[in-house]
Amino acid sequence: MSSTRNAEPRLRALIIQHEEPTPPGHVTEWLAEFDASVDTFRIDIDGREVEPTGYDLIVSLGSEFAAFDDSKTFVPREARLLRKAIDAEVPVLGLCFGGQMLARVLGG
Repeated sequence: MSSTRNAEPRLRALIIQHEEPTPPGHVTEWLAEFDASVDTFRIDIDGREVEPTGYDLIVSLGSEFAAFDDSKTFVPREARLLRKAIDAEVPVLGLCFGGQMLARVLGG
């Protein structure tokens, strides 16, 4: 009798990048250690809405902009995205701007 082993599904991660000078860098290296499937979303130039429930982890990177500056069109879109992720219990890691955005979305 042969036994088949079910492979664990790969971690699906979404990295939100806000501008060219702030690439994911070490975050992608860290996720590669887990053999994660990584999508990098340039929210500053890609106007689409992303469904957070398609991911196991969302990482919001840094930015020179402020998380409360709604004059930048991506800021309110990201707030909606992170709110949906939190409501769906998708883990979110916020780095710098991403941490500020989490604080905003969570009422801080």
